[in-house]
Amino acid sequence: MLGVAALLLDVDALAAPQRNRSMKLPKPSKGPRGRMRKLWLKVDPALLNSSDSLLISPRLSISPWTYESSYDVDRVPYHIFEAKCERTGCLTRDGQEDMGLESKPIFYQILVLRRVKAKRQESVLQLEKKTVKVGCTCAVCPASVTRQAVLFTNQ
Repeated sequence: MLGVAALLLDVDALAAPQRNRSMKLPKPSKGPRGRMRKLWLKVDPALLNSSDSLLISPRLSISPWTYESSYDVDRVPYHIFEAKCERTGCLTRDGQEDMGLESKPIFYQILVLRRVKAKRQESVLQLEKKTVKVGCTCAVCPASVTRQAVLFTNQ
């Protein structure tokens, strides 16, 4: 499936050379005779499915995770897979759960397109940031940190 999105661009802004970064561009005309033009953006699905992510196995981590899909019909991409930590603690070499460490999600910001209603029942795509969970890692529990600080100060 090939994703397609419509973009609205100001033709005058595209044609004008970049003079000064601090100079503000005029707002595009909103009238029917304005110079706005609709362009189509095609997204190649081969670019979206990177094989690099397959090299990271969540099962080999001491803080294993699984992936859950979130679906939103008004978002491009529709499906986003997010990590969910499988354990509260982290695994030791022998596979036992160490509750002195906490399994915590790793967050990453991505850009998505959100379909929003415009005038005259039309929809436009708006660029948004979304924070997603991409994996899990181990962190020292706050109780362990406090306990270690007390032990350290008593020495």
